[in-house]
Amino acid sequence: MHNSNTITLELAESSKVRAQLCASYPKESQVLQIKITSSVAIGLTIPIVVARLVARFTISGRLFGDDLVIVLASVSNIPLFDYLSTIFATLTTRKQMNKRL
Repeated sequence: MHNSNTITLELAESSKVRAQLCASYPKESQVLQIKITSSVAIGLTIPIVVARLVARFTISGRLFGDDLVIVLASVSNIPLFDYLSTIFATLTTRKQMNKRL
């Protein structure tokens, strides 16, 4: 049986090997594609959610719990987009700086 130390050492070793193998195959940054995808998703989501809320309120005269969940999920996409784009931009910048050194 493997203990947790052995597994940790094996994971660390495989990570080193993978880094060595992938070093000669740099990948292009995908920040732009992620920003475009997130922007389109937000651009589609907000009008659909607003239309749903208006329709629900018009038909029933009130909003329900599932409407609150939809609003929270939709609003959470906006900071998530900003957070992800910041992370990917930072990682890309670090990789470019390491290449120059």
